[in-house]
Amino acid sequence: MKFFSVVRESDQSPIRGYFLTYFVSGCCILIGSLNAIAPLISMFFMITYGLINLSTFVLEISKSPSWRPKFIYYNKWVSFFGFLLCLVIMFLTSWYIALASILIAAAIYFYIDHTDPTVNWGSANQAWEFYSVEKSMMRMRRFVSHVKTYRPHYLVMTGEPEDRLHMARFVGSLRKGYGITVYGNVLTGDWNYKSTVKTFRSKKFDYGYFENTSVDGLKVRGFVSSVIANNLRAGLQSLLCCAGLGVMRPNVLMLGFKENWDVVEKKESKSNEDRIGASVDEYVAMIRDGFKMGMSLMIGRNLQKINWDERVPEGGTADGYIDVYWLVDDGGLTLL
Repeated sequence: MKFFSVVRESDQSPIRGYFLTYFVSGCCILIGSLNAIAPLISMFFMITYGLINLSTFVLEISKSPSWRPKFIYYNKWVSFFGFLLCLVIMFLTSWYIALASILIAAAIYFYIDHTDPTVNWGSANQAWEFYSVEKSMMRMRRFVSHVKTYRPHYLVMTGEPEDRLHMARFVGSLRKGYGITVYGNVLTGDWNYKSTVKTFRSKKFDYGYFENTSVDGLKVRGFVSSVIANNLRAGLQSLLCCAGLGVMRPNVLMLGFKENWDVVEKKESKSNEDRIGASVDEYVAMIRDGFKMGMSLMIGRNLQKINWDERVPEGGTADGYIDVYWLVDDGGLTLL
């Protein structure tokens, strides 16, 4: 549809859209019978009226702050009844034309939803999704932790996920746990440094969504949680306390392997903003902090060497075994 949305620079008129409208109108006129197209036109009017009623109903039940009808006799159930009435009129007029009209309208809706155009309107669907998420999270307050309902939720210290995409991809390959993934990003600096706060605000970390689908069959997605701290350990401590929401909190901490562990002291500049990485003592302390918070620990090494695009050759097999031994109770003797 972008082809028809191009406007003329002189007066911002969508000339191509005019021609499309002219073509569709001409086809309807050439049919030569108003009675033949009247039911179809009526269907689209009924769909429009019905969706307007449905939208007002959804906005009302989702408690959208922007929905404030001034009509003193307004009632959400009247809107819902109006939606049902439009559907009944459509099928009483002509059931097969009504069905075709609904399919056409649904195709247009899914096309718009898939293309996700930049528009300036408030969606009733988004209002309902927000309301549903809030209600679901509040219902989870009755959640009782049990081994049968355990899900791994990861806190991955990647910085910005694009900088350590190999770690994000590895955690993404563990998606069968169907838990949340939080990518921890620590901006080392101080609130007194304007450049640090400016960097934080300019990148809009508050939205916190990350998704990467560059590898076929591997969806890497999660939430980016960013904090400003004087050093990496202080930032991790903040993330261990605050990352997640409700019961959806990380229970597995993932760190990268410290390759330069033999370097005891790192070169530090006068500004904390220029410091990169952590010292050996700080790195070990971060691991201890994770254990103190009761979290499991993963340390990834050489993950950047994995060829994520590699596929099993034709005639080959991907079957194999991974032996897992645990160290609690009898040390795994029951497994043997």
